[in-house]
Amino acid sequence: MIRGFILVLSFCLPLVLPAVVGRPVERMLGFFESLRNAGREQEAHRAVPHVEARFADGEVNEYLAYALKTAPRPGVKSIHVECADGNYIATTVVADLDALERWKPGTIPPALRWALSGTKTLRVDVRFRQSTDRLVGLTVEKAYYQDLRVPALVVQEMMRTLAARQPEHYDTNNLTLPMGLRRMWTTGRTISATN
Repeated sequence: MIRGFILVLSFCLPLVLPAVVGRPVERMLGFFESLRNAGREQEAHRAVPHVEARFADGEVNEYLAYALKTAPRPGVKSIHVECADGNYIATTVVADLDALERWKPGTIPPALRWALSGTKTLRVDVRFRQSTDRLVGLTVEKAYYQDLRVPALVVQEMMRTLAARQPEHYDTNNLTLPMGLRRMWTTGRTISATN
């Protein structure tokens, strides 16, 4: 549904404010603050400190729940990720599919509207690749609503519509890593990132 973890993380980076949080959320927020500090150093033409972190997918999920509670996103109710080797991320997204249709009629083909309407839980597996430094490409590997396989092209259009409705107006054709990140990768049940 969402263009994988990169888009999910991008959705949640700029809007989340600290509150009473658990250790994984504190770690993630600390990572973001380190990236912001590195960005300020770069803007001041000083040496940029190296920032790198690795998060287990459970930590990412705790942060995503916190982020969506703190800064709700149009059309997205919840997101859960499972990382695997080779930059593969399985996502489970609860999304308001009727909102997608209101925003861009025809996003969901009429032949699938019987199943893909209302608030639904979708399983979307994506693989990301870095085509250049900071520029990320995503491929929908497979997508399902319950046992119904949803065509990748339909899911890509759903993600494009959803991304465009976010406050940042994301363009899924030109995704760049946020906050000065230059590289991301998955290994086992973790995701790593570095500036």
